[in-house]
Amino acid sequence: MTWDAARSDWSLQAYWDQRDYATGGQDAVTFTEGETYSGVRAATRWQAFSRTRVDVDAWWEKRKLAQGDLGLLELTLALVRNLTPQIEARLAASWSEQNANSATLPEFKAATAFLGIVWRR
Repeated sequence: MTWDAARSDWSLQAYWDQRDYATGGQDAVTFTEGETYSGVRAATRWQAFSRTRVDVDAWWEKRKLAQGDLGLLELTLALVRNLTPQIEARLAASWSEQNANSATLPEFKAATAFLGIVWRR
């Protein structure tokens, strides 16, 4: 779902994906235990000035895997300046977190920053 306002764009996505994997030959096909991915993404793009915008993104996902369950969360805030229609300067900060209920899957928290030039075709 998206909504375009005069100076901002808003979007919201919700998804659910079930995956089953086949193993074996033509005569003895068996399916492995399914994986399930479900999540929500939300974003807004606010046009602060004529060629400058603020981007805010949030993403949450739950994965049910054979190895265990994972929870993912990512939040991003960016200041973007359009230099040309294809080139933008971007200053962004992100926070990511992954939680797992199994010792075989990694858990982490990460804060990242990005300062750079982005070219879009």
